[in-house]
Amino acid sequence: MISKDIPLIGFTLFCQLSVGTLILYNLIIFLPTFRNKSHLPSHFKAIPVLAFAFAIIAVLFSVFHLGRPVKAVLTLENMSSSWLSREIFMMMIYLFFSGLFTLFIFVMSGWKRLMLVMLNLATISGIILIFFMSRIYSSMPIPAWQSLFNFLNFAATTLATGGILLLLIQIQSGSLSGQQSLAWILGIVLLLEILFIPIFLSYLDQNSHASQLSLKLLLEDYTLIFYFRLGFQLLSLGLISIAIVNIRSDTDRCKRLLWPVIGGTFFIFLNEIFGRILFYAIEVPLGSL
Repeated sequence: MISKDIPLIGFTLFCQLSVGTLILYNLIIFLPTFRNKSHLPSHFKAIPVLAFAFAIIAVLFSVFHLGRPVKAVLTLENMSSSWLSREIFMMMIYLFFSGLFTLFIFVMSGWKRLMLVMLNLATISGIILIFFMSRIYSSMPIPAWQSLFNFLNFAATTLATGGILLLLIQIQSGSLSGQQSLAWILGIVLLLEILFIPIFLSYLDQNSHASQLSLKLLLEDYTLIFYFRLGFQLLSLGLISIAIVNIRSDTDRCKRLLWPVIGGTFFIFLNEIFGRILFYAIEVPLGSL
């Protein structure tokens, strides 16, 4: 891994963790509470704070990458033609709405309909942000990034990291249906990640010479990281499968979920970190010999 990629790895991972946390918080926790007109437990109010904090950390990583904050402002001048400009703009929109929702949940908790609007706007802007992020890379002359796998990779990281964090927080006090939904989402995402591996390898092998060089990097130069990541994926899927089986009733649910979810959290984050290292490691532009 080249050291210059560390800020990009940090930015993309923390940004996707933030968006995934907020999306699933909306769907699994806040929206059902709003529809049922029930009270939102006070400890669940900390989740948007975490999501907002992750977004701020992502911004700090992007500042390290750009060198100077003023560069981000200057980049906005190319909104009509630059995916990077659109990403920066959408990041600002996401920060605005997620920050506003985080503020409202503490100081204006009675305005639930307005809070839902703010959360929905933050969710939508977050989804668009992840799409813009993927388009930055797919628009580059790097065959390994020029496919649907690019967006699917970012979307999977968004749901996997956000989902396991929420499940970890909900071990002791989450609803049975919420825990089941999160566990199934995680299981499906992890299974799809594993199933897409041979398809992606085949895509690299049958594409341009540059993509074949990316495949060679992946399986020869970074073979240890590749197989470690595969192991983390299998372990994560196994632990989440155990969690799915154990989420059957409220009886002893917390005790049965504790270690599978803690283990799943550890291996899922390792999986996504190793995956992002490999993403940048196989960067081979067209025309490479």
